[in-house]
Amino acid sequence: HCFSSPRVREEYSGKMLPGVNLIMAAGVLGAQCYCKARWCQTLADGTSKHAMIGLVGNLSGSGLSMQLGQVEKYSGNPLFQQDKPWEPRLDNGYPNVVYDDVSAQNGDGPWRLWYGGLGDGEAEGQYLYYANSTDGLHWTKPNLNRYDVNEKWGKEPWAKAVGKKNNIIMYGGGLGIYHDLHDPDPSQRYKISGGSPAGCYSDDGSSDCAVATAGSPDGIHNWSHVTPLTFPAPWRPDCHTNLFYDDRHDEYRMTTRDYTSSSGRDISIAVSGGGGSAPRHWTGNWTLMYNNTYPPTEEASGAGCSHLSVGPTDDAAAACGLHCRTVDNCAFFWVYTTGRSRGTCCPKASIDPGKLMRPACPTCGGKFFKMDGQPVIPPSPSPGNASVFGNWKEPVIVETGVEAHQLYSQITFPFYDIYLGIVMVFDATNGNVGPAAGHVHCRLSWSANGLTNWQWVDSRSALSHNSSTVPEFIPAGPIGSFESHVCFAAHFPMKMPDGTIRLYYMGGNGPHSGQRNTSFALATLKPDGFAGVGGSNGVTSTAPVLVTAATMIVTADVLPGGSITISVIGANLNAPLITTNVTDHVIQFSGSGLQPYVGKSVSFNFKVEDGVVYTLGFMSTQPP
Repeated sequence: HCFSSPRVREEYSGKMLPGVNLIMAAGVLGAQCYCKARWCQTLADGTSKHAMIGLVGNLSGSGLSMQLGQVEKYSGNPLFQQDKPWEPRLDNGYPNVVYDDVSAQNGDGPWRLWYGGLGDGEAEGQYLYYANSTDGLHWTKPNLNRYDVNEKWGKEPWAKAVGKKNNIIMYGGGLGIYHDLHDPDPSQRYKISGGSPAGCYSDDGSSDCAVATAGSPDGIHNWSHVTPLTFPAPWRPDCHTNLFYDDRHDEYRMTTRDYTSSSGRDISIAVSGGGGSAPRHWTGNWTLMYNNTYPPTEEASGAGCSHLSVGPTDDAAAACGLHCRTVDNCAFFWVYTTGRSRGTCCPKASIDPGKLMRPACPTCGGKFFKMDGQPVIPPSPSPGNASVFGNWKEPVIVETGVEAHQLYSQITFPFYDIYLGIVMVFDATNGNVGPAAGHVHCRLSWSANGLTNWQWVDSRSALSHNSSTVPEFIPAGPIGSFESHVCFAAHFPMKMPDGTIRLYYMGGNGPHSGQRNTSFALATLKPDGFAGVGGSNGVTSTAPVLVTAATMIVTADVLPGGSITISVIGANLNAPLITTNVTDHVIQFSGSGLQPYVGKSVSFNFKVEDGVVYTLGFMSTQPP
């Protein structure tokens, strides 16, 4: 279940596909299909995609603005409610949704859900529950035979009969579950983080408790490598702590929370200290990609150049390819094959789009190659080892609200070349009773690098500004509905095989700190439809974009009578109007099109009338 557009998805088979020109991703997709958990910026067939909101600068005076995508609520909501005696109050829920086809082979899933809730009375505290589904719509709360409710709820008349026949995984709150496809160790396929109160990792989920990270083969049993988190104040993890592995920087990122006196709850992010610790060597042969082409100015990562000792009859490219195989993360290499610089070999992991530089030796023959074998990932140290999953750096506050509108928690995830965050904003000063009291709003923010300069999508205002005027991304329901007051989004949004997006969330029908019931629900978006740039009549241009393939694709919405016009800045290339809603729509430019610009950076001009542009990209072959 690869989380990439079905029109462009092909698992990399170890052979170059026709028309491939450049693959930028550090760690080219292998048979494991590493883009399962994200919207990949670059795929193995040469397709690359960009979020439109990350390509434009200041839109002031352009007639255009950043706009939220239009969420559609599922007609069958809610999917389930707090309907078991051992889940008297699901409270914020903190849902974690995973699609796992391997688990489904064992009769569990493929849709899997971890969610939290509160006990009461003698069972006061918080608990981590589990549910599964075959379609993501109809959910079952299976008996896990782990946690004995009779030990905690013994005075309740139902507790003795239930015993371990319940869906409780462990005692603990604020716990985030991550399905980790990066770690080659199957015993650590699922990772957990957080704990307020501490999560309990014994076989019955009631002891060996810690505020920590840990790993499990299935997210339920056999927890190991329990590593306490000891961040100093103002860190306070009583929220939905959540993880993802960021292959752009070869590190894990943990979204959590700090608590300061001036603004109350703030979003903070911690980064693992182990970049580059799980090497991705490459096997197989190499395939010529560019011949006598100037190398890029710089590389996003990778080792420096070396001068290899090659004899008069030796193949310099072959020697450099062998050297590439020994360098961690080497997927490309540039080599001088003739002249006085012959044998200079530059392994590269990924290419930083930008101006190409003139070789130091203009008379030397230079060739650009790409390794085409499937990746071989050697066994890595255990996640308890600080170089891989531990050694967390202290969380840094990346977003702050104000005391009246506090940033309660955030679900952070990569989206093509940017990062998105679904932020839960708590109206903390409106009391605990009444229709206006204690609302928690699901709003959308974004950042270019995920660590700095987070901004609201719709206004580009700094997150320190009053967020009460920022529109909701997942709108609350009317008073009297199951979701009238509270929204907590699930980690992660899910991309379906047809490209549409599922946004699971918990909805509450009363104030955050008052009486309420909580239900699990679903909303959807069109493919790539989180956010875009649009308006009734305006013009904007993009930053330079590396053209990785000759066919341009665009996802956009257009109202009746509206249109979107695209042209290449600095060239006499124009495209026919877009006059309807499109997904990965092929843009046919005049003349020879984009072919002469492949491998170069180009800026595009967009004229938008009653429309919104979500993404643009390039693909090597036209979709069917």
